Amino acid sequence: MASFHSDTWRPPWAYRGRLYAVFIARTGGDGLVTSLEPPGDDTVVSATSRFLAARLGVLPESERSAEASFLYVLFRRAPEPGDAPDEIGRETAIAEFGYGGPPLSPEEWPLLEVPILLQQAIDSLSRLRDEERS
Repeated sequence: MASFHSDTWRPPWAYRGRLYAVFIARTGGDGLVTSLEPPGDDTVVSATSRFLAARLGVLPESERSAEASFLYVLFRRAPEPGDAPDEIGRETAIAEFGYGGPPLSPEEWPLLEVPILLQQAIDSLSRLRDEERS
């Protein structure tokens, strides 16, 4: 998983509380660039993957052709086994989720249809999980 720790760009999230973890995926010239802070937390990797897969499954038809160059998932606390995979709220592990493109991101980042961006992020998380296990 490529990381962009040195980038100064950050998604424009609204959540202002304490963060447990942040997953960001953005398009780049060499494919999807992702970051997980803090790195190496398998429960966050698994929860993020399940969350994105659940979102992909219920994505409204009107958003299936929308384009985006980034997405993010914010965790307010550690994921727990009883957490629903697709819930966002005050009592859930996931505080916020979003995606977008210009003008919220640099114009030069390629745009992908949202389902493709979601799937590429899921695939990236799967590779990360496989790398951590080997």
